[in-house]
Amino acid sequence: MKEITQKAQEILDTLQKVATDTLERKRRLGEYAVVWEDNKPVAIGDDAPDHFKPVEVAETPLTEERMRILEERIPYLAEAAVKQAYLQALAAGYSGLIAEEGALVEIFPDGTKKVLKQLEPPITVIPGQRIKLL
Repeated sequence: MKEITQKAQEILDTLQKVATDTLERKRRLGEYAVVWEDNKPVAIGDDAPDHFKPVEVAETPLTEERMRILEERIPYLAEAAVKQAYLQALAAGYSGLIAEEGALVEIFPDGTKKVLKQLEPPITVIPGQRIKLL
C-alpha cells in the first residue's frame, strides 16, 4: 500500500471532518444519509429510500420479484463504490480522471485540474438499441 503524504493526510482529515459535520447536520434536521458500512452503502434515517435500505436475502426466498428488487439496487451501489474509490485515490495522493464540461480532466489531490482533451458529445441511446463502435 502506498504511504500517504502529509498533504494527502490533510485532505483526508478535511474530508472526514466535512463528512462528520454533514452527518450531524442531517441527523439534526431529520434527513437520511448514506454511509459506507460492511463494504456497502447503507442508508441511515427513517426517510431513507427503499433502494438503500438493508435487504436480508438469507431470510427471504429468492423469487423473481426479489431478484428484480435486488437488481434495481445495482446502479446505486455501483455509483457509491465509484465515488468511494475516487475519494480514496485522491486521499492516497493519486490523481483521478473526470468528464467535466465536455472535456476529459485530470484532477489532483490538491484540487488543481488539467484538461487532457475535448470529448465527443454524448450519444443518446434508447434501451435495446445497438450502436456499432469504430
